Amino acid sequence: MRRLPKMAAALLAAALAVSAALPALAADQRAELELEASVRCTGEAADETLTVRLTALDGAPMPEGCDDEAELDFPARDCRDADDKTLTKTFDTIVYTAPGIYEYTVNQDAGGRKRADYDDTVFYLKVMVAWDTDGELKGHVSVRRDGDDGAKAELLFKNSYRSTDPLPPPVTPPYVPDKPTPTPKPVEQPGEITVIRPPTPSAEMPDEVIPAAEPEPVGTLIQTGQLLWPVPVLAGGGIALVAAGLWLSRKRRHDA
Repeated sequence: MRRLPKMAAALLAAALAVSAALPALAADQRAELELEASVRCTGEAADETLTVRLTALDGAPMPEGCDDEAELDFPARDCRDADDKTLTKTFDTIVYTAPGIYEYTVNQDAGGRKRADYDDTVFYLKVMVAWDTDGELKGHVSVRRDGDDGAKAELLFKNSYRSTDPLPPPVTPPYVPDKPTPTPKPVEQPGEITVIRPPTPSAEMPDEVIPAAEPEPVGTLIQTGQLLWPVPVLAGGGIALVAAGLWLSRKRRHDA
């Protein structure tokens, strides 16, 4: 009967020794996490620096030397000249010494160029730290965009720059007047024909018809037979002229 108390005392002492050793063992366990963020710049990237900001929620662990925020600077032109126009950087190591769920937000501060489109996405990070089967602390990170519940995402901010050349002045097209609408010609419609009659004379008509006056006689007209008397006279005169011409011709021959 005395052996049982001795065995119980030995087991209790062993349990106390193990429980006392666990805090010391846990103090030596730590999980380290390095978070990467990427910035992509396309187009005519300006000479400016874009800042990606990591913010801790509810007192989550942060890189050494940081309180609640850590920053990464990305020169826009370095992003443009990098492969795939993307530059990737890593925050300083975050150390976790106890299991738990730790949350963060990551966002990009907008640049100052008017002719640029900056990515204003807010990412939510959840870090789950737990013991694995080997008794070591391990951390697992999940990333999602604001508004995308459960969807996995990559810490990538996409920015695009438009050309810095001044826009050409607007060209005002020459004024071209509208073609006038032709006025339709009136269509003649058949209508009534108005007959204008001469006015009725107002003078009274004479009671008696006055006959026309007869023409006065103008002497006796020459009769047709009276025009034949000059014919014999003219014929005789012609014969006399012919005879005189013949006589003169003979006389000239005789004198010669």
